[in-house]
Amino acid sequence: MAASSEREEALVAIVQAGESELGQQVLRDMMLSFLLPKSVVGVRRTLALSRESATAATAGYPFITEIAHQTAMQGCEFVWKNSDSELKRMCALLSGIAMLTTKGTDDLVRKATAFSGLVQLPFLETVPPSPKQHRLAMVPTNRSWVLYSLSTKGTPVVELSKRGFDGLIFSVLAFRDNGM
Repeated sequence: MAASSEREEALVAIVQAGESELGQQVLRDMMLSFLLPKSVVGVRRTLALSRESATAATAGYPFITEIAHQTAMQGCEFVWKNSDSELKRMCALLSGIAMLTTKGTDDLVRKATAFSGLVQLPFLETVPPSPKQHRLAMVPTNRSWVLYSLSTKGTPVVELSKRGFDGLIFSVLAFRDNGM
């Protein structure tokens, strides 16, 4: 029980990092990025959807846009503690990670490299961080999460690979423990 409570405290601390106006924007755009067709979302290097993608989402997918907006207005911590939706909870957790890892400019959401390149998602294409840093990657074909680093020869060294929402939880905790 203590381990479970410590784990939940660690996850809540990460999620709370998304409790800001910027965190709400990231939560909304994470939701949209997972729910909208790839043809609308495209691929980007920043946390925010492009203006073109946001406009297309609003015009062509008002129901999905409204769900994402409502989720963002609830805030990351509320969503994490109260939602039954794994997607919403995943996006809240990723938003917290984004706020903790994205660095480099005053406009973190629109100009900085998402997650400083440490997290790989299907809709992100970023410059990788230094080879020794651990990275978290989503593999959409089998819904798994992988924590890995690169060897001196540039080959991946997988530290952890688990499927589904539980895989995300284990991977995020290991990611945090390895210096997220």
